[in-house]
Amino acid sequence: MSLSTLRSPSPERSRSPALSISSDSTTFSFEDDPFARSILEEVMEPSIKQEVLDSDGHVERVPDEYIESSDDEDKMAESMTTVFRDDFRCFDKLEDIESILHRWARTEGFAIVRRDSKPKGNPTRVVIKCKRGGKYQSHRKDPSIAADKQRKGAKSFKVDCSYRIVLKRGTVLDPWIISEQDHCVHNHGPDGVSAFRQYRMEDVLPEDIKDIITWYNNRIPVKSILSNLHAKFLERHEECHLNAKDISNIVAANRNELLGGLTPLQWLLKRLEEAGFNPKVDVNPQTKRLTRLFFAHPEALKLYRRNPDLLFIDSTYKTNRWSMPLLNISGVTNNNMTIQVAVCFLSEESEPDYDWAMEQLFNCITDQKVRQPRTIITDRELALINAIVKRFQFSKHILCQWHVSQNVCLKAKPHFPAPKKPEKGKGPAVPNERFLEFMDEWRQLLQSLTEAEYEKRLYAFEMVGKYPYEAVRYAVGWLNWKEKLVRCF
Repeated sequence: MSLSTLRSPSPERSRSPALSISSDSTTFSFEDDPFARSILEEVMEPSIKQEVLDSDGHVERVPDEYIESSDDEDKMAESMTTVFRDDFRCFDKLEDIESILHRWARTEGFAIVRRDSKPKGNPTRVVIKCKRGGKYQSHRKDPSIAADKQRKGAKSFKVDCSYRIVLKRGTVLDPWIISEQDHCVHNHGPDGVSAFRQYRMEDVLPEDIKDIITWYNNRIPVKSILSNLHAKFLERHEECHLNAKDISNIVAANRNELLGGLTPLQWLLKRLEEAGFNPKVDVNPQTKRLTRLFFAHPEALKLYRRNPDLLFIDSTYKTNRWSMPLLNISGVTNNNMTIQVAVCFLSEESEPDYDWAMEQLFNCITDQKVRQPRTIITDRELALINAIVKRFQFSKHILCQWHVSQNVCLKAKPHFPAPKKPEKGKGPAVPNERFLEFMDEWRQLLQSLTEAEYEKRLYAFEMVGKYPYEAVRYAVGWLNWKEKLVRCF
């Protein structure tokens, strides 16, 4: 890197002296011009005084002829005498001078950015400005939008700072020089390193980013991630300036890199295809938006081929940001292990949606040359039951006793005395004994092995005065489905 000196400022800036150098060129005193101070500190290490680094990184001594000395410091400050000759102000690469300016700005608590480059591609003129330059805009950006609907905390960071440095070169082969520095005064105080993301990220290593991604994927809270980073930086004798927004930006950048220019849905379908899940999609013809998605794990299908007797089908809710119901299709092996055969995202719980899902399940089973299941168990979702009867005509459908008992428990419990609270408020509440007897007798009724046993237990269950009438009436209402619910049928 070639070294440069400061250009003699315009006379109107005579109120800001740059620096003073004693007659022996070994003692330096800095005053009001931080830019002059930063350049001198950049090219002259205090320990070696007039020694600097040459373009190869080796230490060399600044020749005395490049340094002007004066016996009258006041006279020098008044006239803004150039410290180095103009031919000592050249930089071979734009990155070199920008690096110096950024290092100075970070030290002083400011931030600078490249605002203009002309012409594009191989510029010969570059304008460096303060990051806070530009017109201030409040968070009330659009008066036509209601205040409660406007984005909060979106006020501008800019304060119309006029700080500016112009870098020029004659041609693309010429070195860069500092052409203009007449507006090197900020209209605001220093903000510190923590105020600018470009400086907060400077000390972050690639291994730090990998750790952040790993911790985030393991669902570690952002506060804990920041605590881990502070401890890690402390081991390196550095200070961590990252905040929660920086963690979010790092995660988002990694996500965009993984997407590789694809939308999240395109990326998902591509990964499912590569993994052999053979996804099936349904798109709304008007809006062109995905409404249904079905896929099955290839290894799960192999296990199901060996155990095709039983299928459980049930929907879960609030499992994704779009609130799409997830239809979970699972089976059971001969050693009572659960197999998740397939899953299907639906737009809603309607009969057309369930019919589409059962069609995809039927085609998937047929393609794998697996016979239809002997029994399919669901809750009492009428749209799902109709779709199953339509597609799986040779399978028997029954209701899940656990789901039914949960409904009976929820509806019948308010008709019994409230649970007894434990003494001194410690421990769980004790349920009412009659309610426990009611639920136990209901479960025994569902497990009846013969019709005679079922009739006998039903008579005892409906005995007047034994249990609250409203609770018994709700439970008996489920027996309209006794062919799909009671064991003996």
